[in-house]
Amino acid sequence: MLIQKVFHIHRSPEETRALLANINSYRDHLVGVSRAMITADGIGHFEAQTSAGYTLSADVAEVPSSESASTNRVLFRSVTGNIDFVGMIEFFEIKENLTEVVLDLDYYLTSPLHRMMDWAAATVDHLINRQIERIQMHFDGMHTGVASPSSATERSREIQLPRPSLTHTPRFA
Repeated sequence: MLIQKVFHIHRSPEETRALLANINSYRDHLVGVSRAMITADGIGHFEAQTSAGYTLSADVAEVPSSESASTNRVLFRSVTGNIDFVGMIEFFEIKENLTEVVLDLDYYLTSPLHRMMDWAAATVDHLINRQIERIQMHFDGMHTGVASPSSATERSREIQLPRPSLTHTPRFA
């Protein structure tokens, strides 16, 4: 199944690419992902739980590109796991400190049962959407904490992200 997602990060394309490559900076924000790491040899190891309850696992390798201007494009594919996929991430500078990230992902679940469940409920699509939202909120939260708008109109346009409460209120108190 083919998925294309577009999202924006308030950074330059080079900075966005570096931030996304550093999984350790946002791994804790990925709900349902039990393993996400990139080893020294450049292989990414991922394991995630879908909303339907089955586990997706894949080892991902970057595909070398023959293009000379491929700094804004990353090609990747799975090399092992129970999901086969190929993908591409492209970085486009919309304006200064705003990058559009386009994720194209073509995947195939190896289990016929999981393929049927995914066809009926779009569980992989939901998982990817949820992770992209979390990554975007994480980086936008970093942006709003670092940058201070210069005018009152810019401050009024700034989006405040809700912070999760760490306290628990009993339901029947």
